[in-house]
Order: sequence, then structure tokens, then C-alpha cells
Amino acid sequence: MSKGSMKKALQPVTRALATRLSHAGCEVCPITGALTPAIHPSSTFERNKDLTYPSGYIYARTSNPTRNLLETVLADIETPLHQIPGEALSFSSGVAAAHSIFQALPNGHVLLADDVYHGNRTLLNDVFAEWGLKITQLDMTDLNSVQTALENNDRDNVVLWVESPSNPLLKITDIEAVGTLATKYDVPFVVDATMSSCWNIQPIGLGADLVVHSTTKYYGGHSDLTGGAVIKSSTCKNNALLLFEKSKFHQATVGANPSSFDCWLTLRGLRSLSARMDVHSNNGMKVATFLNQHPNVSHVFYPGLMDHPGHDIMTQQSRTVQEEEQAEQAEKAEQAEGTKGTERTERTESNVKRRNKKRKVNYGGMISFLVEGTEQNAIDVVSATEIFKRATSLGGTESLIEHRASVEGPLTLTPSNLIRLSVGLEDSNDLIEDLNHALEVV
Repeated sequence: MSKGSMKKALQPVTRALATRLSHAGCEVCPITGALTPAIHPSSTFERNKDLTYPSGYIYARTSNPTRNLLETVLADIETPLHQIPGEALSFSSGVAAAHSIFQALPNGHVLLADDVYHGNRTLLNDVFAEWGLKITQLDMTDLNSVQTALENNDRDNVVLWVESPSNPLLKITDIEAVGTLATKYDVPFVVDATMSSCWNIQPIGLGADLVVHSTTKYYGGHSDLTGGAVIKSSTCKNNALLLFEKSKFHQATVGANPSSFDCWLTLRGLRSLSARMDVHSNNGMKVATFLNQHPNVSHVFYPGLMDHPGHDIMTQQSRTVQEEEQAEQAEKAEQAEGTKGTERTERTESNVKRRNKKRKVNYGGMISFLVEGTEQNAIDVVSATEIFKRATSLGGTESLIEHRASVEGPLTLTPSNLIRLSVGLEDSNDLIEDLNHALEVV
């Protein structure tokens, strides 16, 4: 894919997300007719005799055809219907993507959740704090706390950083409400959406300036690559645009870029994302429901459960509900300006009923739960599973189980009896039987 073909992304998105994902990066090769994109492993590109670069590519650290193709696709799939895509940057890992933003804030201030991914917390506390970056952790689900933090700090060089769902307690932040505060106080708003993927939530449609992903997880989807991404909204605030441009400079200058093969693998993973996320979510709901009724489990953290404090917010900000509401508003506007009022009213009401009947909200495949008892009881449960593999990470086809506190180290804030699950694509009955056996053994 040439750099010139990226101009297509300037047009508003008109195709459904499932369609865009299933064709991610697939453009028919005019020479061979191949549907699958090529891998361009070259690290350098030839100049013309007049010393120009006809393709626009110079050196792989600054740009590469396969990486540019992935970035074009990422910008597209993160964009809600009828909006214009922004721009994306790909990195060698999710932490490298976060690093590029933190590095763009010399002597700045990051407001982030108390329950934040420990890799980012470590990066902030052990690396950037030494370089003058200030960090304030607060409960992002409490809008009063967010507003107080914004009011009580100098808002120059400040960033609001949100995870929703959070890792590992799966707290649900009202992205749209926090985005409104970010706009009110004119601070860049960044959302780490790794735990949900664009199939479940599109933060740009809820007011995010920048979206961060570890593409290692659901986007790759097969536990065979590492990668990260930063995606910019086409309507982001000027200070967020400056952050993005600095991140782009760091991407090219520092060189924390993914290999062309990892970019190609990510594109391959994206083409099955919609189908995989549906299975992850269906299995997640069944496993969470089972755990919620088990006598050896004291608490389950899963936003799909009705008693989860963030259930209603997760439902409201899900992509499917957002698209339904957008369609309803469009139909009402059409009805208001149309001449065939009665006929249009009946059609609008019929369409709304049809969509509500078909409404499907995905709550994801990530679950955390507290084992009844001690830390050792939790470790014993993790040790007793057979289908669930004892490994870190998430988003692969296989189900993973981990004692999260031991992964995060001595400074962890995670309860010592907490277990985190990444529910995979196996048969849900087999997964439930595996967990039940482990819990009964303990």
C-alpha cells in the first residue's frame, strides 16, 4: 500500500465495523491479484538518481509499507460510523505506546485511575517520576473526584488517563462524562481501551482525544505478537494533537516500532476480531454467572453482571447501543423534516422496536474474582486448573488464569486472593467444569 492511498481515510466512515474488520488491510494487488496484503520486511528503500524517494519511504524506523497499512486500518476501525478517521501510530508494545505519550509531557502531570495497569504504573513511578512527571491516582468512577483533581491542579501540561474496564478490578468509568470534564477544563483525554477492543467500545465516539491499545491482546488475538497503538480522533483538542505529534516524533526518533511481520500478524488478527469478541463475551458471561453463584467465590468483578456498579454505564457506552441511538436520532430528524409524517413515524417506531429486540451488548472476556479464603487458597485454585493456562497477558484464543498480585509484585494494590481470567474461545461448559473442579479441590 502506497502512502498516497492513505488519503482514502479522509472520507467519513460509511461501512459497518464488522465489514471494515473482515477486510482489514485487504486490497487487491494490481500485479498478482492477491487478496492478503504482502509483508514488506525491508529496512531501507532506494532513492532516485535525483536523490528523491518516489515511494515516500526512506528507512524502516521512520516508515514502512506494512506498518503504514496497519496504522491506516487502526485509525479506521477506531472511528464510529459517519465520522472522519484521524490517524494512528503503531509501536512495539502497549507500554511503548504509553511511553510515547508520557515522554511528550516533560514536567507534566498525569491524572489516572487508582486501579491502572501495573505496567503503566511502574513506567510512571519508576521511570518518568525521576524526570519530573507528576502522577495523581484517583477513583475515575467518581466524577466529583475527577473534577476536584482538575480544579485543584495547574492544568497546563496535564493529561487525563482512563482505563475502562480497568485492570484488574474491571471498574467502569463513564468515558463520555469524563470526556465532558476534559473538554470543560481543556485537558487532553486519553483512554486505554485494551480490555474492551473497538468491537465493544469506541472511545473516540464518547469524547476521547487519543485511544491507546496493547495490540498484543485482542487485536492480535493469537498470543503470537507484541504491539501497541495510539489513535488520534480527527476532532481532538489542540493540546492532544500536540501530544500525538510528539508521539509520532518519538516513534520515528526512538525507534520503538513493531516489525513488519508483527504488523502483518495484527492485520490478520483484526480480520477475525468481530467473531472472536462475540465468543469471548458469550463465554465470559457464562463463566461470570457460574462464579457468581459458587460458594467458594466471595466476589466477581464482571460488568456484564447486573449487580456490577458499572453495569449500566458499560451498557450505555457500548458500541452497539451508541450506534442504535445514533440511528434513532437520524430517523427522528428525518421524520421531523419529512412530509409523510404518519408513514415515517410508523417506520421509525418499527425500526426502534426491531433494534431493541436484537440489541446485543458485549461485556468482554475479562473476569476477576475473589476466592473465599486466603492468598494461598487463590494460588491453589490457579494451580488446579487444566484448560485455563497459568500465564499472563489476555485476549488470545486460549483461556488464561493468573494470581494477579504475584504478577504485579510487592507494591501491588490488588487483593491477595484475587484471580484474573482471560476467557478464551473454548466450549464454555468445559471452562466452567475446569473452574468448578479447581474450586472444589480447594
